[in-house]
Amino acid sequence: MLTGISPFYGDGSEQNIIHNTKTAKLNFNSKQWNLVSDNAKDFVGKLLTVEVKKRMDTDQSFAHDWIYRHKDKLEKIYLKKILSIDNNDGTLDNNFKFDWKRRLPKYVSVASNTSVRTKKVKRQL
Repeated sequence: MLTGISPFYGDGSEQNIIHNTKTAKLNFNSKQWNLVSDNAKDFVGKLLTVEVKKRMDTDQSFAHDWIYRHKDKLEKIYLKKILSIDNNDGTLDNNFKFDWKRRLPKYVSVASNTSVRTKKVKRQL
């Protein structure tokens, strides 16, 4: 989400990406990661730790400096975009409907539906 490229990317080969994912070998050296702060990279690395006991839990994630520094801004985005709450006075929008479905941009939904159909077609062949 930060760069458009997986931190497990490595040399780009499928085998290398799978190996890096299983061993949690992160690669922040690609040019896409150059503009990402060290604090953000630290957050990503701690979320992607293989060993469960060493991986950040929810409370630790919210307390991480990278998230905590932007807490107010993130809460406003969450209230507006996820819960559909008007940020000006904290009240619900008139059109508010509590719906558990994720709200995705149209282009993401279309892309997801297309890839699902493609997979189904491949399975039928």
